[in-house]
Amino acid sequence: MKFSKLYWFDDTKLYHVRISRAKLFSPWVLCIILSAICGYCIHWFEPKTKSRPAYDELIVMVDAQENELMSPRAMYEYMKEIGIKYPEIVFSQVIVESRFVSVVCRENHNFFGMKLAACRPNVQTGENLGHATYRNWKMSVIDYALWQSSTGVWKLKNEAAYFNYLDQRYAEGANYAIKVKEIRDNFDYYLDVYDKKFKSGELK
Repeated sequence: MKFSKLYWFDDTKLYHVRISRAKLFSPWVLCIILSAICGYCIHWFEPKTKSRPAYDELIVMVDAQENELMSPRAMYEYMKEIGIKYPEIVFSQVIVESRFVSVVCRENHNFFGMKLAACRPNVQTGENLGHATYRNWKMSVIDYALWQSSTGVWKLKNEAAYFNYLDQRYAEGANYAIKVKEIRDNFDYYLDVYDKKFKSGELK
C-alpha cells in the first residue's frame, strides 16, 4: 500500500521539509504501549472480586452437571469409550452392586461397591459408609478401569475367565458371579429396562 509523503512548512527557511514517519508515529506507539502496561498492572493489583466462581466452585458445577447427565446407557457407552474390558459384564456388576439407587451409589457416586484403594492408582476422593467416594459417576467408571489395569484381568481371554476372577478376587457375597452372569446373559433387556426407569424418573 502506497502512502502520500508528509511535509511541514519551515517559515524560517521558507520551504517545505519532509516529515519522518518514524518520528511522527513513535510517540503514539509509546503511548499505546504504556497504556497497555498500566492497564495490566491495574488489573493485576486490584482487589479480587467474587464476580466469577473460584476453581473449586467450577469443579462442583461440572460435577453436578455430570451427575445430572448420567443415565444407564450413557454409563455403558462411556465404559466402551474408555476401553473397559468386558463392558457388558461390568455394567451387569453395576446392577448387582447398586441398581443405580443404593445409598452408596447416591452419596458416594460409587456404582461398583468399590472399597478405598490401599496402594493402586485411583481417582477416589475419600471414604464414606465403608466405601470409596468419587466426584461424579464418570470417576467411578474410571476408577474401575484403573482397578482392571492394576490386576491381571487384561490377560483373561474370555468372559468365563472373567466371571471366575470376579468370584475369587472381587466378590464379597456368595454366588456373585452367578448373579452378574444372569444379567449379562440378558444384557440388552436389562440395559433397556434400566434406561427406561431412568427416563421415567424411577432412578432419581
